[in-house]
Amino acid sequence: MTETIAYMIISTVEYLELQERCKNYNDSWENTEKLLFEEAAKGDNNPIFWEAVENIAKTIKEFTR
Repeated sequence: MTETIAYMIISTVEYLELQERCKNYNDSWENTEKLLFEEAAKGDNNPIFWEAVENIAKTIKEFTR
């Protein structure tokens, strides 16, 4: 389930061209994307994954009003 959420979040960010806004500080979007998938693979109970999803969702909401 978390892998699907990661895929959908990443697809949305790329569709909206928000990669620069959603990447980790001092990192590339490609590495941020890789890290999100790695955290997603750890399962539903991974707070790091859910924090990342929350932060990206806030950015998407902010830029799609």
